[in-house]
Amino acid sequence: MSDQAILGFPERVERAVGQADSLAAELRSTGSSGADVTHLPEYQELVRLKVILEVETSRTLSETARITSELERTDLAKKLASVEEER
Repeated sequence: MSDQAILGFPERVERAVGQADSLAAELRSTGSSGADVTHLPEYQELVRLKVILEVETSRTLSETARITSELERTDLAKKLASVEEER
């Protein structure tokens, strides 16, 4: 993600989703599907992964905007220089 990939991130997501699925199945089978799960490690891991994705998405969008701005500025500078040469 940003400058360096988060090591093992895809595997971490896969494992967390699998554990959450297992927990959901267990809660359904025991009739506890409406239970508060916010304190459980499976839920907390999914929240951590979601935050990582949101932060990295924000960084990527910010970097993309910065690069786009630089490219536009460079392009405008070239066009201005071209116009000035024609005068």
